[in-house]
Amino acid sequence: MVILKEEGFPVGLTSNKPITIKKKMIEGLWHGMLHVATHGIDFFVVHLCPSDFETRHRESIMITQYMKETLSLANDKYMVLGDFNAHSPFDAFLDKRHPELLEWYHQLDAERKDKTRQTLSYGQLDYSVMARFLAFPLIDVCERQMDEARRFSFPSPLHFNPARNNEALIPIRERLDFILTSSSLAAQCTDATILNTGVVNTLSDHYPVSATFAIRR
Repeated sequence: MVILKEEGFPVGLTSNKPITIKKKMIEGLWHGMLHVATHGIDFFVVHLCPSDFETRHRESIMITQYMKETLSLANDKYMVLGDFNAHSPFDAFLDKRHPELLEWYHQLDAERKDKTRQTLSYGQLDYSVMARFLAFPLIDVCERQMDEARRFSFPSPLHFNPARNNEALIPIRERLDFILTSSSLAAQCTDATILNTGVVNTLSDHYPVSATFAIRR
């Protein structure tokens, strides 16, 4: 197992094969990014800023630029995964079904003491962060393989804000956690899902995302 850091909210990766650490990027990022390789795959493990869309936007630029500079043309096996704290353009039509989600974020931003940080982008949900990763290009394997009704990763009943857990607000579900892969890996993905029922309700405020690959050597 490798972790990015020992304080705050560290990201990490485990493997049953040796892990090569390629980069621990902390400066300029809210929580940081871990770049490691194992099983012949480059993994970029991320946790983007939860409370400010401009910071997330800068982070997406830094990470994708680093990927462009680091990955060789011969390397076609890589993925970016973690808590992006951002919405995908693939889910925009789902978000529109729940206008109360936007209302909740308006309230959250209005009550924030530090007005220089805003979750919404000029009062609207921001899709530019995920769009940048998708345009790398990266493939959203859950979007390809999951039914839209189950495509949510947040919040679980353990979410820290009790206002999100009353019956009136339970339908406000979001997808903030992603596994994004290179095209070659996406072609080898046999299953991708978000585990959002059962015992996982007691593990975290976010639900785990899982993908299975039949890797061809």
